[in-house]
Amino acid sequence: MPALEIVMTATQDTPMKRQHLQPSPGSAAKSEPLAIHTTAPFRVTYANTDRMGHAYYANYLTWFEMGRVELLRFLGQNYRDWEDQSDVFLPVKRCAVEYLRPAAFDDQIQVETVMTRLTRASVYFHYRVLRGDDVLAIGSSEHPFVNKEGRIVRVADKLLPQFFS
Repeated sequence: MPALEIVMTATQDTPMKRQHLQPSPGSAAKSEPLAIHTTAPFRVTYANTDRMGHAYYANYLTWFEMGRVELLRFLGQNYRDWEDQSDVFLPVKRCAVEYLRPAAFDDQIQVETVMTRLTRASVYFHYRVLRGDDVLAIGSSEHPFVNKEGRIVRVADKLLPQFFS
């Protein structure tokens, strides 16, 4: 039986919630949840905008990172601890962004982050940047687990044991 996706959402006004959804294809975990989803709300600052008044395109990658860090934090993990205590890092191997609508100064936006695949050696995320119901951008990233020397290490089962049986 495929694993169930668990969706976790939060806004500034409501705490994180969990919902069970339909199974998704390509489950990396054997019998545990396939996808974890978090929402991190924030405002676009003036410093985030370009001369046209739109959020500068590279800021979306920073917002994706914010979403990843918050997702790990929600799972009870701390990325800094992975680096400091386990000597494990998550460099970006591949990323993509499709810009659909511009964000502007003082827009209240959210980045939805979904962990879509997890193996012992890598993790994959998908993102949506939203302003209300409007999707501003979608993206994805792939991250290997590496040690200080940059060598791939197969440690996801130790760092995120809840996804492995």
